[in-house]
Amino acid sequence: MGDLENRLVWSHSRQATFDSCKRKYYYHYYGSWGGWNSDAPGLIRQAYLLKNLDGLDAYVGSLVHKHISRVCANLSYGKAHSLDPNTLAKELDRAFIESTDDVWYRDPKRRTRFFEDHYNGGISAELKESKKQKAVACIKAFLGSRMFAQLQQYATQIHWLWIDPPRFSPNSEFSLGDCHAFGKLDLAFKSAGKVYLIDFKTGKQDASEQEQIGVYALFAKDKWACETDAITCGMVALYPEYSERRYAVTDQSLAEVEERIKIGYSEMVTLHEAGLNYQDSSFSPSKRKCEWCNFKEICKT
Repeated sequence: MGDLENRLVWSHSRQATFDSCKRKYYYHYYGSWGGWNSDAPGLIRQAYLLKNLDGLDAYVGSLVHKHISRVCANLSYGKAHSLDPNTLAKELDRAFIESTDDVWYRDPKRRTRFFEDHYNGGISAELKESKKQKAVACIKAFLGSRMFAQLQQYATQIHWLWIDPPRFSPNSEFSLGDCHAFGKLDLAFKSAGKVYLIDFKTGKQDASEQEQIGVYALFAKDKWACETDAITCGMVALYPEYSERRYAVTDQSLAEVEERIKIGYSEMVTLHEAGLNYQDSSFSPSKRKCEWCNFKEICKT
């Protein structure tokens, strides 16, 4: 296997980090690079460890997405799902135990350590129970939804295009001229000439959803050569109650999203060309941002 390459590729999450704090952007994407090596310099190794801290809410969301992906994968193979929603609560219990074990320091990529354990002195029993209830409620909402019933009913008739892969892969990358971007959606399928792009949400509605949908649509057009008017996009909220939000895409709206992506990518390139340096990089001093930043242990603001 060849050496890993730290390439600049635009993504919605990368743009959000870049806009939030250039210092955090540096630590996450560059200051931690190579920290998995046993002989990595101390600061790089520390940044790599901190990059791999899990926020509790984000971890719950990832766990829910993982199980939805497995259910959909089974449907795509013609298999019935056998998911017990309480499985998620048991997985969270194991993660809570692992988070307090020092094994994370030896293998931070594969082991779990919660931000709340690392910085806040632990997670209360009440909070653990509420997150377990949330995870179970999200899966129950999905399994009890009309959407899932339809996916089950027409599983052998629809064309399954995309089921969220566990990590970024070359297949999730697309190009916009000289700009390389990632388009990572949860689910895509084709039925009756329409391409349906679905994203599942376990948190609050985000003001950036419209842009996310645009990125998914651009990805779909590049990957499956579909026309804009054949694309139907939806955000599916699983908590605190199930709901579906539909978003229309037009050539004009996609052109606007594409332009924003190119501008963001260009700004990142400019910062790179100027020379990335955690001491010089600008940051956004905000009590809340800094309080919940993985890198506050090493960031000297």
